[in-house]
Amino acid sequence: MRTFDIEALFPLLRKVAQSHILPHFLVLEQNGISQKADADDLVTLADLNTENSLTQSLMELYPQALVVGEEAVYREPALLDRVADAELAFIIDPIDGTWNFAHSLPIFAVMIGVTRYGETIAGVIYYPMSQDFIFAVRGQGAFLFHQHTGRQQKLKVAPAVPCEAMSGYILLSQFPIEQRPMLASSLPAFAHVSSFRCSAYEYRLMVQGSVHFVLNAHLNSWDHAAGQLIHTEAGGYSALTDGRPYSPLLREGQLLLAPDIISWLKTRALLLGEGIG
Repeated sequence: MRTFDIEALFPLLRKVAQSHILPHFLVLEQNGISQKADADDLVTLADLNTENSLTQSLMELYPQALVVGEEAVYREPALLDRVADAELAFIIDPIDGTWNFAHSLPIFAVMIGVTRYGETIAGVIYYPMSQDFIFAVRGQGAFLFHQHTGRQQKLKVAPAVPCEAMSGYILLSQFPIEQRPMLASSLPAFAHVSSFRCSAYEYRLMVQGSVHFVLNAHLNSWDHAAGQLIHTEAGGYSALTDGRPYSPLLREGQLLLAPDIISWLKTRALLLGEGIG
């Protein structure tokens, strides 16, 4: 297995965005958009072509690696079962924020999480509209790379503040209907809560210190393998709401991310209706 270099993914991501994503933004025909599980779960021709292109390029660079894309898993769910045993695996979200992309909203990105035997070792998120990256390698910190200037800066989560001063992201419609009233009733306890419908942008704002927390209803590894590692390397704390540590191998649970463990505990208590004492 060749040595893995996170920065080797940068030109692949730039190229695929220029070839398969940006040319379709704002001009995507209705027949290029399909529905998957429900009306909000969309896939476009740009998603499919981006994933196919990235899969081919990664297999050429790393012939022994496992490449798992969101759309491939939709067709063949058993692909995810192979991640735990793969010495090197790439987990791709070809367009995170497909609903935004399909509705001409420029809030979308490409995400790649890199795992070794089921543990995330690196992650990168590329933002085609601004043409920059956030990325991390386990144990080496988290960084933002500006393509235009060539400048790189270290990322750090926001400092801890009281809950009434915290801002975050929760997409209520993704949670079980019986849980929504409790979550909704907790929102006034925080300064501001909204949603971008795009994990990649929510992770970005957390790791650059602009917002404090995110609660996710689903554990799709293509949505979180890269971002959760970047958040950890930027100094943040995350775990499932039942206390289990996050792993890209998990399929069920809700993921809460915060600046530190004390903030996490206080945020969890409010969101689950337990109060904070």
